[in-house]
Amino acid sequence: MKDWLPNLVARTPFTVHKKLIGAFFIIVALLIVFGLVVIQVLNGMNRRSDDLSQLRRKVAAFRQLQHDTIAQLYIVTSALLSPQERVLENALRQLNEYRYDLERLQFVTKDEEELFRKINTEHERLNQLIVQVLELTRKRDFTKAKELRTGTAPLADSLERLTNEMVNRAEADMEARVDESHRAYLTSRWVVIGFAVGSIGLAILLGYAVSSSLMQPITLMDSRLKEIASGDFSKRVKVPNRDELGTLANNVNRMNDELRSLYQQIETASRHKSDFLASMSHELRTPLNAIIGYSEMLSEEAGDRDQKDLVPDLQKIRGSGKHLLALINDILDLSKIEAGKVELSPETFDIAALIEEVASMIQPLIEKNANVLLISRPDDLGSMYGDITKVRQILFNLLSNACKFTERGSIALDAVREKSDGFERLLLSVRDTGIGMTGDQMARLFQPFSQADIQTARKYGGTGLGLAITRRFCEMMGGEITVSSEYGRGTAFMVKLPLSSPTDNADAIVPTRPGEQSKPA
Repeated sequence: MKDWLPNLVARTPFTVHKKLIGAFFIIVALLIVFGLVVIQVLNGMNRRSDDLSQLRRKVAAFRQLQHDTIAQLYIVTSALLSPQERVLENALRQLNEYRYDLERLQFVTKDEEELFRKINTEHERLNQLIVQVLELTRKRDFTKAKELRTGTAPLADSLERLTNEMVNRAEADMEARVDESHRAYLTSRWVVIGFAVGSIGLAILLGYAVSSSLMQPITLMDSRLKEIASGDFSKRVKVPNRDELGTLANNVNRMNDELRSLYQQIETASRHKSDFLASMSHELRTPLNAIIGYSEMLSEEAGDRDQKDLVPDLQKIRGSGKHLLALINDILDLSKIEAGKVELSPETFDIAALIEEVASMIQPLIEKNANVLLISRPDDLGSMYGDITKVRQILFNLLSNACKFTERGSIALDAVREKSDGFERLLLSVRDTGIGMTGDQMARLFQPFSQADIQTARKYGGTGLGLAITRRFCEMMGGEITVSSEYGRGTAFMVKLPLSSPTDNADAIVPTRPGEQSKPA
């Protein structure tokens, strides 16, 4: 369920390039929309700030009007207490100036117009009353003027009350606006934060969907290719993509099918080859053994008849026959291994006796190139439970190989017991002072029918099967073989074999796929 969005993106019938460009433009659009939202919020905050500034100026103007009203009323009240005409004229002039300021008053809203009209009305009545008092005073009618003075007090109180009410309304309106502005600020802040979090979340979700729709198929194909490289052709890679990656997955599946078909053909051909060689064992060996036997008989008869000039030719025939028989034996051994027909026959044998036996067998090859064999082993080497025939052939192959590539040098055979991780192993080391090998030559060393290079094969001969068979035998018995070499200085082989057979029954080696090492069954 969590992969529905990557699967949706993967199924979109667009190329990878278009998907990436589309994701880029969507993220850019989110950034633009976010910027517009921030601009709108900032504009709203600026408008509210301007409104608050205007309200503050309004409150200040109303307070100034309130202050002027109180001051004017004080002047008028003081003037009315004096019957002097000059004082009354001064009070009247002050009231006219106040009226002028009142008419210039700004920031009056519609809901305040009624109150403002009342202030104007009361002020006008007070002004007319003072005019009447001034006229009566000029006429020296002080009694009637005094009577009119008593009517100014209620007007002054009403004017002061209305002015205070106007200021209170303005202050209350400003407080309400401040609270509203604060709430709007908090709301705007959360809107910006919410939109930012939402935009980032959408961008991350989109990036996850696009990247997952691209990386998951790549990961699946990489894993599948590793399985194909290891020889597993049983699976197919499945991706929902309808883009280049989907095409690539189809090509991987097509390659898998082709390789599986080719491998089956190779297996069939290899099995037919192995069956053919195994069935031809008797037909090939019987005439060769006859040739070798008759050449030995003819050589002895030629010696008895004093026809020694025929002996070298007969010996060449015998040597060529033996050489050909050895080649056929190697080919048949490798074929049996690949066909899974070689079995282990474990038994208990003395290791030191086996080493002495192989040393005596290899001695003619040692002397042929004027080499020296050096054997190093402890006295308590003990016994081993394994296939003595295959251990003998491993030692013989390594020593004969060392003899072939070493002239007037030394060949060392070391044997020791090793115990690690609760297992005992036999370590056999064969070192020579021969021609050595390069890194490229060692890379091809254990491949069947492979020599170090063409020049070496021409000069020293051989089929290139001895070391391949040696490694297969080591692996059959649960061991391993490694090599180290320095060109022109010599080569060293190290064989590690368990001192007990991996199984108590006959064990066949499992045939390997092309390019894969063989493994014990």
